[in-house]
Amino acid sequence: MGKFENAIKEFQIAVELNPENYVAYYNYGLALRDSGRLDEAVDKLRLSIYIKPDELKSHFDLGVIYYTKGLLDDAVREYKTALALN
Repeated sequence: MGKFENAIKEFQIAVELNPENYVAYYNYGLALRDSGRLDEAVDKLRLSIYIKPDELKSHFDLGVIYYTKGLLDDAVREYKTALALN
């Protein structure tokens, strides 16, 4: 099992144990992104934002994924939100 798969399993456990932990969802999303699972990464970053809407990094990294997927309007929206929070 690769390093991202181990991280994904650990973050899955973390969010099951503490579903209000936005940092765990954020890191879970990054591990999914880094393993190429972009749609799942979007879901986890959205959950992180749902729990803590004013977290700049979550918005920025969600924007990066949207940009990678070619969803430019969504990417710009997230970047603007991140800039407003800065």
